[in-house]
Amino acid sequence: MQRSSKIETSTDTCPECGSKKIIIDGRSGERICGTCGLVMADSMINEGPEWRAFSQDERESRSRVGMPLSFSVHDKGLSTMIGQVGKDAFG
Repeated sequence: MQRSSKIETSTDTCPECGSKKIIIDGRSGERICGTCGLVMADSMINEGPEWRAFSQDERESRSRVGMPLSFSVHDKGLSTMIGQVGKDAFG
């Protein structure tokens, strides 16, 4: 079953058969040996850039979706900020 999300660019070797044909499936988050089928890693997170572009100007500027991770903040900058408006759900 060949999917377009698979790319073979890893330099790892399979611990089971020693093959260097490693397939990284970005859709499922798995690193798989292309020879014996061993799943070497699962639930991998893609830490690459997330570009948001709906027009030609946005494609050229390549603005990020959200703030980058920061190790200087306790939650790495992933917290949610909720403003104090002084209103509840009913207005």
